[in-house]
Amino acid sequence: MRTSSVVAFVAVTAAAPLAYAHGGHYGGGSTPETDEDLADDQQVITRDHGLVWEGTAGFELGTFRAGGVYDIAFGIAVDGGIRLDRLALLGQYSILWLENPNDFGGGNPAPDAAMQTTPSGLVQRIGAAARYSLVRGFVAHKGSGLRGDIWVEAGAGEQVVHWDGGGGLDRADVDLAVGVQVGVRGKHHHGGELFGVRATFASPPASAPTCAGPCGPIVADHSVLFVFAADFGG
Repeated sequence: MRTSSVVAFVAVTAAAPLAYAHGGHYGGGSTPETDEDLADDQQVITRDHGLVWEGTAGFELGTFRAGGVYDIAFGIAVDGGIRLDRLALLGQYSILWLENPNDFGGGNPAPDAAMQTTPSGLVQRIGAAARYSLVRGFVAHKGSGLRGDIWVEAGAGEQVVHWDGGGGLDRADVDLAVGVQVGVRGKHHHGGELFGVRATFASPPASAPTCAGPCGPIVADHSVLFVFAADFGG
């Protein structure tokens, strides 16, 4: 996330007590707000608390694991749904390209020898999640609003994996995420930026890896992805 976004988020969160203490209005600045400005502020505040449509589009980068496969994953992800005040219900879709970590010249970070030969591939995921803002700040001034959130997310989805060398994998997963979001709001639409970390957990394939040394069964595969996205909506 850019430094300006981080500064904006801190400013919004710090101003939150002032915003709510005065009904969400910010009366600072050299020019006082008129009655019309205050009415516009109230419209923006009401809109932000109400039921609106919400969407994000951006990039994901991290790791993906499937049994004995441990890959670098990167691709695009989109979310879309509705938001009411702090709670958002979202549908999710992502497509990630999987590459052997050895292809990047940094060695394989996998913890056991069975993962040293890793195929490349492609994974698509469709899912649904609930996102809730634990911390929220909002200020309105002259018909425009600035909002910052710290949120958590939980959901479930389905992964469809295709390996470059042939074959594939279809399995369910569970999604957990945490992130921050900064945006501006007008009377009818909002937009901003989002940064988060998402972890997915899924059952490993039935076939267990062959280990060159001591190793045990994999209880759950996990993938960890950093998310960078644009946020937009009504």
